[in-house]
Amino acid sequence: MPNIQHTIMLSSALALLMSQEAAWAQNNDEIIVTARKQAENILEVPLAVTAISAADIDAANLENIVDLAAFTPGFQLESFNSIPGRYDSTPFIRGVVFDSTDPLRQTVSVFVDGVFVSGGNMMLDFEGIERVEVIKGPQSAQFGRSTFAGAVNYITADPSTEFQGRLSGLAATRDEYEITASVEGPILGDTLSGRLTGRYNFNGGHYDNALDPSQELGEEETLSFGAMLMYQPSDNFKTRLRGFYSEIDDGQPATILLDSSFNSGPFVPGGETIFAGTIPEFDAADIGLNSTDADFDAFIADAATRDVFFSITPDRFGLDREALRISLDGQYDFDNGIALNYVAGYSSEKATSLIDVDSSPDATYTQVANREFEDLQGEIRLSGNAFDESVFWSFGANYYELKFDTGGAFGLQAFGQSFSFGQDGFLDREDVNTLGFFGKVDWDVTDRFSLSFEGRYQEDEIDEGPDANGTFTSFLPRVTADYEPWEDGLFYATYSEGNLPGGFNSNFFDLTADQVTALQTQFAGLDSTYDEETLKNYEIGWKQNFDDLMNLQFSFYKMERVDQVTRAVAQLPNPAFVGDPTQPPIVTETFFVNAAATDIYGAELETNWYPTDNLSLRATLAWTNAEISNFPASGDSGDFEDVFLTDDGFIGQKAERYPPIQITLSGTYDKPIGSLGNMEANWYLRGDILYANEYFISTPNLGESPAVTDARLRTGIRTDRYTLEAFVTNLFEETAPTAANNYIDLSNTTPLFSFGVEAVQVGLRDKRQFGIRAAMNF
Repeated sequence: MPNIQHTIMLSSALALLMSQEAAWAQNNDEIIVTARKQAENILEVPLAVTAISAADIDAANLENIVDLAAFTPGFQLESFNSIPGRYDSTPFIRGVVFDSTDPLRQTVSVFVDGVFVSGGNMMLDFEGIERVEVIKGPQSAQFGRSTFAGAVNYITADPSTEFQGRLSGLAATRDEYEITASVEGPILGDTLSGRLTGRYNFNGGHYDNALDPSQELGEEETLSFGAMLMYQPSDNFKTRLRGFYSEIDDGQPATILLDSSFNSGPFVPGGETIFAGTIPEFDAADIGLNSTDADFDAFIADAATRDVFFSITPDRFGLDREALRISLDGQYDFDNGIALNYVAGYSSEKATSLIDVDSSPDATYTQVANREFEDLQGEIRLSGNAFDESVFWSFGANYYELKFDTGGAFGLQAFGQSFSFGQDGFLDREDVNTLGFFGKVDWDVTDRFSLSFEGRYQEDEIDEGPDANGTFTSFLPRVTADYEPWEDGLFYATYSEGNLPGGFNSNFFDLTADQVTALQTQFAGLDSTYDEETLKNYEIGWKQNFDDLMNLQFSFYKMERVDQVTRAVAQLPNPAFVGDPTQPPIVTETFFVNAAATDIYGAELETNWYPTDNLSLRATLAWTNAEISNFPASGDSGDFEDVFLTDDGFIGQKAERYPPIQITLSGTYDKPIGSLGNMEANWYLRGDILYANEYFISTPNLGESPAVTDARLRTGIRTDRYTLEAFVTNLFEETAPTAANNYIDLSNTTPLFSFGVEAVQVGLRDKRQFGIRAAMNF
């Protein structure tokens, strides 16, 4: 872990730093965003939104949404949720956390050009992207489903009507290599243009497997291709067709289990033991997983005899994922000033994760997780102005359809046996149809004061089986008032609501009478259906530009999260064990249940300062305080009740898995150094510090993931055509986990099938890397 002197030294050094033509060096008041589905200056839109441009992304060498979250105040993304690796990473905003791999249960959703991304957000790259907008607070009125706490929208750039291209490459220690390429230009004059992009990245694992030192843990490989066509026959009509295909071929994730031998307790007589304190560092000898070639061959041989299903046939332990996304968007401007906008999208994805799920050197359990989905969506919107342009209006409708399957298999490495979950390898099958109608009216009451009224009516039809289907309806409003008391200053206040539609525990209907009795003994009130969860957001904000030398965005909010949906993990008797003792006597089932209410308070600050022509500085701060405020008698307090054998005292507990403080500091020093050949050149130096403090890993508030200080440096020479850069990441060799989730102890520390014993599954952070990056524009 870095000491405080390291942090102070680098903080001081940032006063002498910062990168490229515009690593946040372009004034934020020049950035246009479409967070409310209309083009607005970022310092004039009455919303908390962080916009990171293509220049920002390139300057900081952001690779994926995890990097994006690290630079965005109020945005948190762990490297994995319940399944290690890049299978189910879920974004969180402003402390609204929900642990689920189901795209219908996300509290924050990702979009590309307004098209909902149902899964696999780790597969999205930044090639051809104009900017990414992270919009905080409920966005249901504009973006619809699963934007309960916010939305992330990737905005692609129009293809150029002039021929141009870019080629870049990266090489770093620990076997990381990357090459990206793009070419774009006219196809039919200015009427039809296009762009092709491609990216390949290989990141060698940073940890050796103690059980087989020739195997690296955490290896990741990504391949993606993109294409876009833009047709613009006239000034009043433009349409774009985009395609994106990507593959992931990862090895066994780098994880370790903090097994139950680390637990403290019982804290009350008869209560469950649980980890308390701060997660420690680990020795290399402790990092060993049963994911070797011999382990793989043994599992596959057994799986073949038992017809274990794979969405994608694996060739080793790890993750295989394939995704295809196609979208169409466009705008037609009528002569009367009314604009017609439309968006349509289709996507499909397959993924199979095969991992040593016990995350320990013990030969106990292997898990296969499969997911497949296919979705279709469309939106149409009319907008225009009225009353001498003092009123802007917009109305539209959207439709979304999803077919989503998940399932897998469980392997007993100790006995060389495997068991499939569900028919044909799928346990859960879910069909969703969503229809929404939305609208907004912005009224400039005076030159300085405006009011905005937005709302969406939404119907969610969910079908999870013959007994598990129904329709959930909701109306989701947002009301905003903004005032400009002086030039380049904006104050705003907003009220908005978000929802997570209710749903069904479809596996409830498959339980035997004995299993239902055991379930409701563990979780009183749990049934086949759970209600929708709601979030109310009250927010005030201030945005200001100070003569182009500095700008800031500040917001303060209170959110009320009610009928919070929580995962309940139950251990139930296995009826198959009665007739076949080789079957496990206990089965683990996951259900959803409405539980606590949470009050969340927070503040966010984002500022850019340009003290000289050569120096630019950026700082962000996010403070989040999320506490349980109410708890119904029929609710589930999760591990809290298991540990203390009572729900008394649960009110006031801090919400888990979200750091209360997040800070980023970035600086770039960019100086002309004269001519190189016939091109003017600049030398630049950039530094970043990304800090997040400790957070609780579960509701008892006993175990903590340690604070993180991630420092990065880069320096290079740049011309209009060429860039050559050297860099170092994880400068101080930070070892804090990338994920820390309460989990079942599946190691030999507990007897086989003892699924009620707690442990902590820990994701290991990449070590320090040195590298070079080169790029050529043509």
